[in-house]
Formats: sequence, structure tokens, C-alpha cells
Amino acid sequence: MASYYIATTGNDSTGAGTLVSPWLTISKAFNSSTANDTINVAAGTYTWVSQTFTSNRTIQGAGNTTTIFTGADAAIAWNINTNGVSMTINDMTFKNSITTSSYVFWNNTGVGSTNMNWTFNRIIFKDLATSSSSRAIFGFSESGGATDMDIMFNTCLFDNMYLVGSPSACEFLNLSQGTGQVLSFTNCTFYVTGGTIVTWWVVVATVTFTVKNCIFYNTSGTNITLNSSGTPTFSYNCTYTNWTSVPSGTANITSDPLLVSPTTGNFNLRPTSPCIDTGVLV
Repeated sequence: MASYYIATTGNDSTGAGTLVSPWLTISKAFNSSTANDTINVAAGTYTWVSQTFTSNRTIQGAGNTTTIFTGADAAIAWNINTNGVSMTINDMTFKNSITTSSYVFWNNTGVGSTNMNWTFNRIIFKDLATSSSSRAIFGFSESGGATDMDIMFNTCLFDNMYLVGSPSACEFLNLSQGTGQVLSFTNCTFYVTGGTIVTWWVVVATVTFTVKNCIFYNTSGTNITLNSSGTPTFSYNCTYTNWTSVPSGTANITSDPLLVSPTTGNFNLRPTSPCIDTGVLV
């Protein structure tokens, strides 16, 4: 397993993928590395473009407020299309993508696909949208037959996931077919503003679905709806306003979490927040 580097000062033609001579793009780093390698992404703002991953990688940012991929409101798609591939994405921001006919992050599964896994650690997802009734922002195993996928979100911020136009059934996340799959959100914050997604999760009963230590702050005036044929394990969460039906579970609260200033991007808790010391170690 090797480590390679990209930076905004890098060059895909003359760079060597090293710390002192980095490449410029994820595409160059992925195509020049091998399975299980790590791609280190220096602080800076990068043009976010679509990428297909066909073997395991870890993509490591310098920090989730300093390593930024921006899509300039284009339809960006990062996807896995090969069985047995696991992608781990750490410490960066993805912002400004409007998906139309695909998904922003997804598995291009097809019948019989297995073990296509995503782990997102300390990621900021900001201003991501869908304009299609048949597409979600996150889509996994949507074409059926998929098995044994793990989709994990750990300490992530979802800031303004929204829809464009008036699609009738657009979703935040769709994991609607397959068996033996795991979907989890742990220590995440959801800030829901205007023009919100119609349905937040579409999940089948065969998925092990866990939401723990999360904050949902909904100012949109549109309810969060969970369309699930199975019951999630929903515990130690704060669900503040505008839900169609909050899932039952252990130690959930509905009080204002008292975020410092979400409208200006400060999602820290105020000293008097009812969420302080109410979660569990994971």
C-alpha cells in the first residue's frame, strides 16, 4: 500500500505524485495508483468532476473545511461499478452539485453486484441537489440484486440538501433493493433549509439501518419523511421540528439543539445545548 499526493499546485503531466511533486487531479491519482493505496489531497479548492472507482482507495483530505471539491452546480457523480470495491473518504468538503440523471455518490450496481462499500468520515456535504423524480443525491443498489453493501457516514455534516424545480418523488438517499446491507449515520448533523428533499430515506427491511447521536435541524417548513419498509435503530438523536413521523427509539429528544450559528456555517453547540452529554460513545 502506497501513498500519493495531489494539490492545487500539482501537475498531472510533470508531477510524480509525491509530497514535493504532486499531481493535480483525483483521476490522475486513481489511474496511477493501485488497490488499497491512499490518495492524499492537500488543502485547497478543487474542481469537482465525475469519477468511477474500480478498486479500493482511501482518499484523505487535509481537513473538512480546507480541502474542498466544488462542482459549480454541474451534475457530478462519484460511483463504484465493480464488485468488492470499498472507498473510504476522509476530511473534506463536497459542495455545489445538482444531479439530473444520475446520483452524486452511488453504486452502479446491476443485478448480482456485491460488496460495494462506502465510508465517509468527517465530510461536509453542502448545497447538493437533485432535479429528477427518479434520482436521489445518494443512491445505492437502486437497480436490484445487490448484496452485502456497507454505507457508513461518521461525523458528517449535511448542509442544505435540496431539490430544484418540482420533481414529485426526489430523495436524499435511496437504498431500496438488495439484501444483507448496512446503512448507518453516526454523530452526524443535518441542517435542512428551504426547498428540501421530498423524501429523506428510502430503505428496505432487509437493510440494517442505524441512526445514532445525530442532530436534525429543520427550518424548511417541509417535513422530513422516512419511507422505509423496515424500522431503523434510531437512538440518542435530536429531531428539531418538521417531521412526518419521528421513528421511535431510545433517548431521542425534540428540543432546539441550540447550534451556535448554522446560517453562517457554525454548527457547534452552545454551552446550554440540550444535546451536550446526551449521546453515547460509539
